[in-house]
Amino acid sequence: MMVELKKRLDSPRHRRTSRRLIRQAQEEFDAGDPLQASKKAWEAVVHRVKSIYKKHSSGRADLGSHFKVMQAAQALLKRADNPEESIGDLLITRVLHVNFYDDDLGDAAVQSGIAAARRLLDNLDRVDAKLSRDSNRRRRARKHHQSSQVKRAAGVRGVQ
Repeated sequence: MMVELKKRLDSPRHRRTSRRLIRQAQEEFDAGDPLQASKKAWEAVVHRVKSIYKKHSSGRADLGSHFKVMQAAQALLKRADNPEESIGDLLITRVLHVNFYDDDLGDAAVQSGIAAARRLLDNLDRVDAKLSRDSNRRRRARKHHQSSQVKRAAGVRGVQ
């Protein structure tokens, strides 16, 4: 069950779910339901953070609380091209989650929050791509290093 869950979190489908949620947030807002819009925008970001963090942390991550999600998101966003702006968008999006329960934001603030969530998702996608490239480079370098060691060991044996 745990392996199946990890596969789902790491799959491209999870990214699509995040994008679907952000579209639904805008649809809910356009339909006159800023509370549901707030909830969907926050869920889109949480979904994406969890998938990226788990993908790049070998599944050891426990992101079962809002605090841990925020910590993970901030750690990921340090790798963004514009970390300060991205973390600002994270904070704005977090306020949408609070709005779902408190209903204290006006329409303009909710719409601004949805835009922040959309920018944040774009930045998280770029961070995910960057982390994947770095991981692939490390894997290729490790493979090359191991191959070189085998060749040297074979060469040494051939001399004896």
